[in-house]
Amino acid sequence: MVTSFLVVVQLFSFWATSAKSLALSDAYTTLARGTDAARFNPANLALKDRPRFSFRLIGIDGTLLNNGISVSLYNRYVGADLDSIDKNNIVNSISKDGLGFLANTGLGVIEFAAGPFALSIRGVGGIQTTLPREIFELVLFGNELGRTYNFGTLDAEGVSYASATASYGMPLTLAGYESGIGMGFRYIQGFFIVRPESLSANLLTTEEAIIGNGNIVYRMATGGRGFGFDIGFVNKPAEKWTIGMALLNLFSSINWNKGSKEGWAEFKIDSLNIQRIDREDIVASDSDLRSIESFKSQLPFYLRLGGSYEFSEDLRIALDYTQASANSPFSSKRPRFSFGLEYTRLSWLSLRSGLSFGGKEGSTFSCGMGHNIGGFGGNLGFQYTGGIFTGAKGLKMGIDIGYKP
Repeated sequence: MVTSFLVVVQLFSFWATSAKSLALSDAYTTLARGTDAARFNPANLALKDRPRFSFRLIGIDGTLLNNGISVSLYNRYVGADLDSIDKNNIVNSISKDGLGFLANTGLGVIEFAAGPFALSIRGVGGIQTTLPREIFELVLFGNELGRTYNFGTLDAEGVSYASATASYGMPLTLAGYESGIGMGFRYIQGFFIVRPESLSANLLTTEEAIIGNGNIVYRMATGGRGFGFDIGFVNKPAEKWTIGMALLNLFSSINWNKGSKEGWAEFKIDSLNIQRIDREDIVASDSDLRSIESFKSQLPFYLRLGGSYEFSEDLRIALDYTQASANSPFSSKRPRFSFGLEYTRLSWLSLRSGLSFGGKEGSTFSCGMGHNIGGFGGNLGFQYTGGIFTGAKGLKMGIDIGYKP
């Protein structure tokens, strides 16, 4: 069974994103400025090159991805006649923990920065589901005699929430080098959650009959709240170098205390065969929802380490290390390394690209651009996850419009 806070883990693993960070494959710990600093490293608000004032009129980002099937695999096999090799290729592309799907979207509604202070208010909603590998084996190869199919990794959850983050950066001088520390406080308002607490299901085919059973206990709520903290550090050890570190979402959780309810459902298949098909061998039942005490979703924190170098006024590169504190189908304790490049030869147009390796998503490729005339402009970013182009297993994209002199 996937951990009970799975979707919240995943959705909050995507809260720290922006169109510009997506275009750089999230190599953004030391490059984030203005409103973005509140999401990636609040210490950047203390740097001298911060914008005096900036605000984002609107920022939208979205994610649609899975952890197994690439675009090329889908195009190759959907609608085709499959032989045993094709079927094995499909099954082998799916993790033993199941095929996970994630879709979410984020909307920035009020985001501005003034000197060392920044405020960001965002809304996020999404759904996640995991289909056991055994389902695909059963569909593609049929039910094997004497084998018990276990569908315990089956999962489906949804959540929506809004967060308000206030951040502040304080400049420091360490050994003569420009430095800064930053802090952020986050209030989280939960709107809705539904998730399974426990789930089991299995199916066995014998020479005489089909036998199976399953049950699920699930919880839902229509409101809750929580808090989180960010801390960061940044240093410029040389004129063209910047290094930084951030711990994001520390001590964070949501206590779901409004409309908290619990229910259950179960089914049983008792020796079903062609001779007994008319008998009541399939029994299903469920319960009415009952009110329960509040329940909590503990959220992971994230470590970000980064460095950037300015080759010239027109060209910057950045390298980041990111690691989450919890494993799930879309987040991992395994380190992720990101590399990003930004080219700004034209005053009104910035070109960006990046690569990343590791983490749960494996390799990613990203690209994007920024446009600015008279301080007003926007950013557009795309990130292919799990591979490049037709080898990708998902896509993240973001767009924002705002002002930064």
